[in-house]
Amino acid sequence: TGITYTDVSAFGLSPAFATDNTMFAGTAGGGMYKSTDRGSNWVAATSGITNGVINAIAVSPAYATDGTVLAATDGGVFRSTDGGATWQGSALASAALSVAMSPSFATDGIAFAATTGPGGTVYGSSDGGLTWSQLGTNLTSGLPLLVVVSPNYAVDQNVFVGTSDAGLWVYQGAP
Repeated sequence: TGITYTDVSAFGLSPAFATDNTMFAGTAGGGMYKSTDRGSNWVAATSGITNGVINAIAVSPAYATDGTVLAATDGGVFRSTDGGATWQGSALASAALSVAMSPSFATDGIAFAATTGPGGTVYGSSDGGLTWSQLGTNLTSGLPLLVVVSPNYAVDQNVFVGTSDAGLWVYQGAP
């Protein structure tokens, strides 16, 4: 109850879901929603999001203390640091299909996003998702659809990128 748009396109769960019951749902045109009762009830969480197409959600590993959530939208990456109550656009305004955070996001502020333009590009951020820089010009020849950060990123610095027609790519390094 509470989600008025039925095309749900993304989910994000608090790392402490077992105790805080918090989850986010993004829709393909109706914006972002938040539940704090395991999905029984939902409230709109779109204040500041200027594009209602939510493609992916990343919830900080330290969400209980930092309240940070990143949303990949058709209007770029948006960031909330108050548990989804308000959002601000970032410097990355290209349509973003995927977003992921370092397991140590609370201390290193590292995040990655896969975008559609120009020609499909992967970006990295080292300031919690405020500013973004392109990662390598030869990272992929296909459209990056999905980005996943290694659970051992602090040691191996691996970022995995799934593409539309160029297979799986591995970027190694920091933004």
